[in-house]
Amino acid sequence: MPFISMRKILFLLFCFIVFNAKAQIIFTDVNPDSLVTTQYELDLNNDGTPEFLIEKIFDGGINVVQAFGISNQDSMAGYYGGFPDVVGYPFALSSDVIIGSNTILIEGGVMGGDHPLIMEDAKWPTEINRYLGLRFTINGETYYGWVKIKITAAYASYTVLEYAYNGIAGEAINSGVTSVHENASDFSEMNIFPNPVSEITTISFSLLKESTLDLSVYDLSGKLIFSETKEKTLPGKQTLQLNVSQWNSGIYFCRINTGNNSSTYKLSVVR
Repeated sequence: MPFISMRKILFLLFCFIVFNAKAQIIFTDVNPDSLVTTQYELDLNNDGTPEFLIEKIFDGGINVVQAFGISNQDSMAGYYGGFPDVVGYPFALSSDVIIGSNTILIEGGVMGGDHPLIMEDAKWPTEINRYLGLRFTINGETYYGWVKIKITAAYASYTVLEYAYNGIAGEAINSGVTSVHENASDFSEMNIFPNPVSEITTISFSLLKESTLDLSVYDLSGKLIFSETKEKTLPGKQTLQLNVSQWNSGIYFCRINTGNNSSTYKLSVVR
């Protein structure tokens, strides 16, 4: 009997380890919140080696907040703008945006500054919490995460509030999630192709249970560009087509909502 009991204990321990190895969110609450007027080195996995540098600089009488990956394996969600697309602009993500293999990435760039020419392309708002989507490596494997940041008025300083990453290599994370349960979704295998697109693109995914689907598309300013509702959609493979031939070039956010969960992907329209 003692041998059997020990074997059961070892078996239960094994199941616990395997279960937790399949899904885990590594969350860090910056307590107290860190108000920064110069530089902040972000160490997502808290191993003593930072992956990202966020900094406020004063250049030519202008306050500018910018962020960069420290190594060439570290990048962030964003796009290249200016002419000819040489300046990086990190996205100011809202909550519940998927950060993963389909995310548009840049090595670093300008989050914002107190000059109208800068803010034509850098659209990070002040006094509002937003998420910076991140990709980095641990021992050669890719991980995805986020950091919550609030930039003060006139871009004179910023606050780092919290950050997290998915502890499973290659697995996506939704901005703002702090636990596995929050990261659960009614969707799987979501994809947008082609992306970038100039005319028609297809959003495909698997629906896990019968739901009413709401598709909404927003531009970078948060303006609703397109919406469509499909009632009582049965589980299984789903495809939704978007005709973007009349849309302006730029970045858009496609959000699918079932009422219980929502998933958001970024779409790039080019001409």
